[in-house]
Amino acid sequence: STVGITQNFCSQRNFDIVWTKTRTGRKKMAYKWLCQLDTHYPRLAERARELNRKDGFVMKYEPEEVRKREREEERKRKARKEAKATRREKKRKAKLAGKKSKSASSSRASSTSGSFGIVTTHVVGDRDSKRSRVESRAISPDTVSS
Repeated sequence: STVGITQNFCSQRNFDIVWTKTRTGRKKMAYKWLCQLDTHYPRLAERARELNRKDGFVMKYEPEEVRKREREEERKRKARKEAKATRREKKRKAKLAGKKSKSASSSRASSTSGSFGIVTTHVVGDRDSKRSRVESRAISPDTVSS
């Protein structure tokens, strides 16, 4: 038969080492332990917080830190949303500008054609290809039979 032995021992002598390992390896348990230390061993709880300050360690489940992270995430979410709206607006304006320039160029083309009566456009493309080809022919009044 097999016997498993674990050793989870902490005293005031080895508290610093145990706390620094626990707070990084078992984050949620470390927070719960700190809450219990506040109740039963306030001096050790203060020592744990002192070690955290000294090392610049921020506990993941500390209520103030959770609120701070949530505010930061909300700020980032709003910034991403605004950036997306800005990109969408730029795209819409570019699309409108493209339509205006196309309509302006087509009106110029029809006014410059002068002697040509009919301009036919034929779009050639197949379903499998993303590319299509536009063929335009200008028919002069001489070739049109009445």
